[in-house]
Amino acid sequence: MNQPGSRRLRRYHIARLIWQAHLPAVAHGRIYADVTREVAAFDASMAALKAGDPARPMFLPRDAAIQRQFADLQKRWSQDMKQALAALIASPDANARDACVVA
Repeated sequence: MNQPGSRRLRRYHIARLIWQAHLPAVAHGRIYADVTREVAAFDASMAALKAGDPARPMFLPRDAAIQRQFADLQKRWSQDMKQALAALIASPDANARDACVVA
């Protein structure tokens, strides 16, 4: 599997799920479960890329600049984006979700 492509598709899928949560006839519990599953899969994909897989082969280059960029990406994902997603899907108020999306 193409890990960078997989992560890109997961981001699009998460965004679509968040958008669907605004629709009146949507089962919000299902959306929450789907987003939670996608976030976990994104985490697993990041871990696999960091650890590498000699069978594929898949690994991050040992270049210091690339390692720093990946570490920054992991930090931003963990500290900012995952928390924002959790807030979005936890909010029962559509206006509060809209405010998170705009911010």
